[in-house]
Amino acid sequence: MRYICKRCAYGTNIKCNLINHLIRKKPCISTRLDIPRETLIAELSEDFTKMTQIEPKNGPILTQMKQNLSINSHNLNSNKYECSHCGKNYSNNSHLCRHLKTCKEKNKKQEEDSLKDQQILLLKKQVEILMSKIGNTNIENNNCNNTNTNNTNNTNNTNNTNNTNITNIQINGWGEEDRTHLTDKFYRFCYDRPFTSIQRVIEAVFFNPNCPKNWNVMVKDDKSSKALIYDRIKDAWLKKETNGVLEDLMHTGYSMLDENFDKQKDANKLTDRLIEKFTKFQDFYAKGDKHYEKRLATEIKELLINYKAYHKVPTGAA
Repeated sequence: MRYICKRCAYGTNIKCNLINHLIRKKPCISTRLDIPRETLIAELSEDFTKMTQIEPKNGPILTQMKQNLSINSHNLNSNKYECSHCGKNYSNNSHLCRHLKTCKEKNKKQEEDSLKDQQILLLKKQVEILMSKIGNTNIENNNCNNTNTNNTNNTNNTNNTNNTNITNIQINGWGEEDRTHLTDKFYRFCYDRPFTSIQRVIEAVFFNPNCPKNWNVMVKDDKSSKALIYDRIKDAWLKKETNGVLEDLMHTGYSMLDENFDKQKDANKLTDRLIEKFTKFQDFYAKGDKHYEKRLATEIKELLINYKAYHKVPTGAA
């Protein structure tokens, strides 16, 4: 007689082999009928009963097989502790608890929840700034032409009898920051202090309390190897290697300084002293001093970690 598994079409001439197939720890994939293994085991149990009645001479053997089937069925049902994250089953709670410590699906969910918390925190900071400026028809950001932070009337809500103004901030995507609020005077200040100039430029662009639309990068804490950057096209915060983000920021800051330096130099806006100081720094930077680059990366990373301190309404801001 041929015994066939109704779930996956596994076939065997020995009924015990089919039983072992059904009670194995990892169930077979349902390619034919999606029938619970317990149902198939119950059917086999009924077959054993019928065989015992029809063939009394084989009664002791069949009875023993039926007992084994009952025990195995019990063992199959004993794995009642299921992981709610990945669906794996365990025979007791201690095994389940041990699994939860290393469950990949659980860790993945925790990372996603952490990312959502960071997004919510950033949005709360933005709301604080907006709430502090309620009453103005436009949000005035010092030296920052933020055309996306104007108050707009909620014309869609006809039931709003209070005529409440709603203010929206459209965060600039990573690599699309607004730099128009950086003046030539600010750059000259940086040229006079060239070894801290890159940090100053990055802080002024990405962490300016008066320009919240540029708040598009952060690092959760000092132990994190991932930074969060805002992707405007996907409208989502994405993870990126922190070291890669630090390198991008260093090159961005230096490129901004270098570009404005040539512009002001050609316009005769720089003194000989500033030209000499920053030219020497350019030569130094081009050599790629490892000690300086390491210190620079550390200070930029601290800016990313301390983003919470920067995302506040400045006291007495004009």
